[in-house]
Amino acid sequence: MIAAMLEQTNLAGEISSIPSAAGQQARDDGLLVRLARSPEEVDAAQALGYRVFFEEMTGRPSVAAKWRLRDFDIFDKVADHLVVLDPKRGLGAAGVVATVRLLRGRAARSFPPYLPAPGFSAAADFNIEPQLSWSGEIVEFSRTCIDPDYRSQKTVRRLWHGVAAYLYAYSIGLMFGTAGLPGTQPVEHLSQLAYLHHTRLAPPGLRPQALPERFVDMDRIPAAAVDHDNAWNAMPPVLKGYLHLGAMIGCGAVVNSEIGTLDVCLVAQIDHVPERYHRRYRRR
Repeated sequence: MIAAMLEQTNLAGEISSIPSAAGQQARDDGLLVRLARSPEEVDAAQALGYRVFFEEMTGRPSVAAKWRLRDFDIFDKVADHLVVLDPKRGLGAAGVVATVRLLRGRAARSFPPYLPAPGFSAAADFNIEPQLSWSGEIVEFSRTCIDPDYRSQKTVRRLWHGVAAYLYAYSIGLMFGTAGLPGTQPVEHLSQLAYLHHTRLAPPGLRPQALPERFVDMDRIPAAAVDHDNAWNAMPPVLKGYLHLGAMIGCGAVVNSEIGTLDVCLVAQIDHVPERYHRRYRRR
C-alpha cells in the first residue's frame, strides 16, 4: 500500500490513511520506491542530480550548486522528492539510486511570500498556459535522474511505479514536465526530435510550446524520412518511460545549457494513461 511511501509530503496529513505497497515493491525486485522522508534523503537526491547533470554530463552549475555539490533550486522548498532506494546500500540517504521531483499545483501556489512568484520550473522555457488552465489537480515532474550503476529497465520500472502511485494518491488529472536528450546540439538529435514531433505531438488545446526566444524547431526531417525504430532506440530511458505512460510532446525544444541537455516538454492526461497501468495501480 502507499502510506509509508507518502509520509513526508508537504501535505502528509491529508493522505495519512492511504495504504502503501512499498514493502511489496521492495520484495518484487530488490528496490524500494517512496517519497524522501528526511532532509538527508532530499540532500542525497540533490547530490545524485549534481553527479549526473554536472559531473557526468556537460551541465554548468551555478556558483551555489558548485559550492555545495548539489543540484537544487527554489522549487525544492515546496516539491516532493520521489526516490528509488537499494536496501543493499542502505534504507536512508545512502540507498538513493534514482529520483524525480514532483511539484503539485496546490504546492506551487503555496510558496512563502519571501520566495519569488509561485509557479513551475518548466515555465522558464515553455508556455504552459494549457497546463495552468487545467481544472483539476496537476503535477510537474523534473530533475529525473538515475545513478549510472542502476540504469536498467528494473530501476526505470520501479521509478514509474512510484510516479503512478503518486498520481493516484493525489487524484492528479494532468502531469507535465521536461525531459532531456543528452547534449546541447540539436543537429545530433534531428531524428529523435522529428519522431517525437510527427508521432507524439500533443493536441492543440493541451500543447505546451517553447518560448519564442528559446525555440528549437523539431520538424526538420519529413515524417516519411524518419526511421522510427532507430529514433526510438536512441531515446534516453527516462524519456521513453514517460512516453510509455502516455505522455505527449509540446511544440519546440529548448537548449538547456545549465544541465547540458536538449529539453522537450511532455504532458499526459492521466485518464489517457494506457489501461494496463490503470489496472495495475487500481489493484495496489
